[in-house]
Amino acid sequence: MQILRFIFPLLAAGALAVCLYFLLNGLLAWQWGARRALADFQQPEVDPGSPKDQSSPPMGSKIYKLRVAFCVYGLDVTGWEQSALILAYISGAMVFLLPLIMFRLPTLLWLAAPVLSFFLVNGLVESKWSKLRQQIEKEIPLLLTRLSGALQSSSNILAVLSEEAENLEPGGPLQAWLVRLVQRIQSQGASGLTSIQEEAKDISPALLLFAVQVERLYETGGQGYVEAFQMTADNLSGLLETRAEANAVADGAWGTVRIIALALGAALGSVLLNPASTAISQNPLVQVGMLFAILWAGVGFWYIGNTIREAVE
Repeated sequence: MQILRFIFPLLAAGALAVCLYFLLNGLLAWQWGARRALADFQQPEVDPGSPKDQSSPPMGSKIYKLRVAFCVYGLDVTGWEQSALILAYISGAMVFLLPLIMFRLPTLLWLAAPVLSFFLVNGLVESKWSKLRQQIEKEIPLLLTRLSGALQSSSNILAVLSEEAENLEPGGPLQAWLVRLVQRIQSQGASGLTSIQEEAKDISPALLLFAVQVERLYETGGQGYVEAFQMTADNLSGLLETRAEANAVADGAWGTVRIIALALGAALGSVLLNPASTAISQNPLVQVGMLFAILWAGVGFWYIGNTIREAVE
């Protein structure tokens, strides 16, 4: 028992050391002031459609998801997304650690803080990305309807796409994606549609269907494909309406999961802070059981969240 009581604080200290290492590593990797300006000046120019273009990463990529998640909280992390993610992990771990330290809870439970922070931050990133996807899907049927009408009077697909992009929500994600689609076609022709379809597949099946329709219309044209646009718009309207209802149910399920997690946390906290259970909680085996229960709850929260997101995709 004495050996275990000696080892557990060392493990907790090791976990904190790892967190501090990532913090310092992220800060040292960040270039400040003139060094950052000089580095930006020395960077070669790249094609906006290239995957190496850090200013316009593909929608659905990890970098883009991180930018969206931090932008919701008013933070611009362009160029240092990975460092911002590490700092978010560390900040979340500190949020979990502070109550444990303030109430002098068993040191072994400190090891749960980095793990819970990992699940929490990743869950928030995916949640913000899911809301952005829903925002894109809401505009797709109206975009298809407008395109089918505009193509009846003009056969220039690029001009029509550019015009309809201006009619979308200003600064919205679908407008940005449609502008990139036009630029990709202008610079790469039909081959650019293949790469943009890969990007659309990572965003939404509805957007992928739209990209396929654009490709067929661009390569073949004709009144028949204009009518196909209208049919696709009608079908997508019903499909996306069903998905909207599913998203509403998913939001309710998420609320239930959060309530359960808060209830479990409150129950565990009341047990640990109860003076009558202090002696029991000091038992190393009991601490191991509590740590396992907390980690299992974190894994369960993450698993349920992924299941809900996959069910509505």
